[in-house]
Amino acid sequence: MTIPPSYTLYCDESGNTGGNFLDPDQPVYTLAGWLVPTAEIQVAENLVLQFEQKLTSQGDEIKSKHVLKSQLGLIATHKLFNSLGKVGCLPTFSMAEKKYCVAAKIVDTFLDPAHNDNVHPDLLWDTLEKQAIAELFVELPQIKLTSFATAFRNADSIGLTQSAKDISLYLKLSLHQSLADMIEGALPQMDTIAKLEQHSNSYLPNKAMQALNTPTAVQFFMMANQFGKRVGGDIRIVHDESFYYQEAIESVFTLHKEAQEDSISFPHATLSTGNKNLLSIEFVRSEMTPLMRAADILAGALTQHASNVTRQLSPNHLLSELVSTILPVSLDSVQLGWFTASSKHVQECFKLIRE
Repeated sequence: MTIPPSYTLYCDESGNTGGNFLDPDQPVYTLAGWLVPTAEIQVAENLVLQFEQKLTSQGDEIKSKHVLKSQLGLIATHKLFNSLGKVGCLPTFSMAEKKYCVAAKIVDTFLDPAHNDNVHPDLLWDTLEKQAIAELFVELPQIKLTSFATAFRNADSIGLTQSAKDISLYLKLSLHQSLADMIEGALPQMDTIAKLEQHSNSYLPNKAMQALNTPTAVQFFMMANQFGKRVGGDIRIVHDESFYYQEAIESVFTLHKEAQEDSISFPHATLSTGNKNLLSIEFVRSEMTPLMRAADILAGALTQHASNVTRQLSPNHLLSELVSTILPVSLDSVQLGWFTASSKHVQECFKLIRE
């Protein structure tokens, strides 16, 4: 007899712009969902259906972009999230600040010791130092971030060369001479760097390596697996249908699940491999699965809150109150929340929920 999983993780994404990391209207990407005990799935689904009956006409599919616009919708959503929590459902998220991701890509592209003689080999594994550099690069002028992002997306050696020169000059004028010298160390290897990016782009279908969907999913799955290991239970992943990147997400899920279970230590970081506590992944239509619609609302709420921070919009206090029940899972000993973002962005996200 097949033993059912201990939990099912229903997840959906928000803020997807593919390989365009600098869309001003969607500055944040989120993959989020509800980790639901198997024994409570029916109860949790009924809670979502009751929530929907109060807000929509019969037969209409509820969407976060509509629910989160109104005071009534936000209040009802807060009650839904509290009710889901009371039956053991756990919010889970991985969120990326796209501008910071561009800055991190600059670090990975131009400051890889394998293709830059001006960079010490230890930088490859020094995650804290690389994050510190990315924190600096996120403050680069928008035009320089955009120029790099375009060249990187196209794996254009000429564009990457010009981007490196422009960033180096800016760093020199900003009195960051040593960092400018490090950037210039990539110039002789730019053709090789561009060819590697071209190869990377072809590794997964639809150039999925360019987008945030796949790496965010990898982090999301790792968190779920660590939770499964801690509680001694298996987890089934149910993802909203994603026609463009579905094959790529399935590929990385299988790759990480079948990898040898291990823990690799780097300076200031540990990477776990082999997601043995994740049983399977499937993709379903949200209109068929109430908990998928709850995942859509969760992802939308987090994205809207973080986007308000990025765009420096006036805070929506009802939204901030709602998100205040979610963000703290990123601080637990077994994290169910993860930010790929500048420290400033994370601080501002938490600051709004404390005000």
